[in-house]
Amino acid sequence: MMGILCLSGGKDSVYAGYLAMQMGLEIKRSLIFLPEQTDSYMFHCPNIRIASLVAECMGLEPVEIPVQGDEVESIEKAFGGLEEEYVITGAIASEYQKERFERVAYITGKKCISPLWRRNELGLLREIVDSGMRVIFVGRFAEGLGDEWLGRELDEEAIEELAELHRQFGINPSGEGGEYETLVLDAPFFHRRLRIVSTVLRSGIHSGMFDVEVLAEAKN
Repeated sequence: MMGILCLSGGKDSVYAGYLAMQMGLEIKRSLIFLPEQTDSYMFHCPNIRIASLVAECMGLEPVEIPVQGDEVESIEKAFGGLEEEYVITGAIASEYQKERFERVAYITGKKCISPLWRRNELGLLREIVDSGMRVIFVGRFAEGLGDEWLGRELDEEAIEELAELHRQFGINPSGEGGEYETLVLDAPFFHRRLRIVSTVLRSGIHSGMFDVEVLAEAKN
């Protein structure tokens, strides 16, 4: 069964791709949507240019899709040209994203698989950490998340703090509501890893971004 992974470079899409491979799907390529608008409801934006390097670290061929105008039309055009039967997404709780991906998949004769769907968010975060993935926060967009989160690694301490922020402010601890964005630098199933060579922190009143430049290097 041939599949293609919708990849942003963040924790959810990377881990979903890994789980899909464990399910027996043969995945050789990744779809990387490059939104023109940075406030997209459908697509990951922070450091999206690095997603192609993440794909290569996973051993996947990156297929970049520029997104201009209607986002659903861009997805439909991309899906319509695929040779793969299955499309894998990292959706966890967003009905908005999942319904649109599934509708376009149906229209274009594809099948949409979301291995993380409706998983317990805190349990999923712990599973990702336990898997050995190295994840950093590269965007924060919710009350309670300050600039100290930018560049920070996802670990057990961070998970506990996200659980507390969920209790205080009601944020989705997995970031599925757009509260934060992440970037995966390494994982046991990566062929190569990413090394950060420079960073720029861009801070706003209610948001912040951690722009990085990276190099892909061999693993020891």
